[in-house]
Amino acid sequence: MNTTDVEKPKPELLLRVVSGVILASFTIGVTWIGGLSFGLFAAVVSFFILWEYSQIVMASTGMYGRFLATGFWIICIVAWFAGSPTYAFGVAAIGVIALALFEIFKGKRPWLAAGLVYSLLPFFALATLRGNAAEGLHIIVILFLCVWGADSFGYLVGKPVGGPKLAPKISPNKTWSGFVGGTLGAVLVASLAAFALGYLPGGEFMLFALIVAIISQMGDLVESALKRQFGKKDSGHIIPGHGGILDRVDGLIFAVVAVWIYAAVLTSPDTGNIAKPLLDTILLPLSNG
Repeated sequence: MNTTDVEKPKPELLLRVVSGVILASFTIGVTWIGGLSFGLFAAVVSFFILWEYSQIVMASTGMYGRFLATGFWIICIVAWFAGSPTYAFGVAAIGVIALALFEIFKGKRPWLAAGLVYSLLPFFALATLRGNAAEGLHIIVILFLCVWGADSFGYLVGKPVGGPKLAPKISPNKTWSGFVGGTLGAVLVASLAAFALGYLPGGEFMLFALIVAIISQMGDLVESALKRQFGKKDSGHIIPGHGGILDRVDGLIFAVVAVWIYAAVLTSPDTGNIAKPLLDTILLPLSNG
């Protein structure tokens, strides 16, 4: 009996590792290619975020509202790829307001309006940050590895160490040890990635990675709270050993939007490459270090 209990999780852990490596490799590959390929990839991820999110909250919103939200999402994405980001932002704003009014009129909370924001903002952030420049590639790769580092080290440290719970009413399995381990691990992984890409990660970058790691883990807790609100364990089952797409990108959603906003603050309105001012602020090229 004890032997079975010990061995049972191993195939699931192996499946989780293998599918995670495949997914991460594909993601980095598409990011490296950039252009339309990355844009379409970001759009697919955004669609699954909305679809899985709306599946979670559908008990409150109903199927009609779900398809209404999807309709607004489609118009926004088409406008973006048609070369009209301003129009896409405008449609997104109108869609959020319309969905909120629709849900309030039905006596419901505006879950779908929040879902449209939840799915479109990371798409806008990823597509804008990546752009077509090398700096866009670098910041997205660093961002991905920072978020993945927080998730992986949080699991690797939190599982064996245990200790006080981080947010027991939201996510009973998360511990403070995992949170600290995930945060420090993310800073380490992000720093190594920056160094590999030809930058010198100093104090400003360490602080940047630290904040991104914390925001990422807060995003994870937000999704856990959402699932707990509606009595769901996973957002879906599309990724073997991991659950749904939303389960894998919950931390990235908050992290990439925060980085996008920060980059926009550092960038003048007429600058197309918003990743460069961000990298110039937090990193130095190795040749100048």
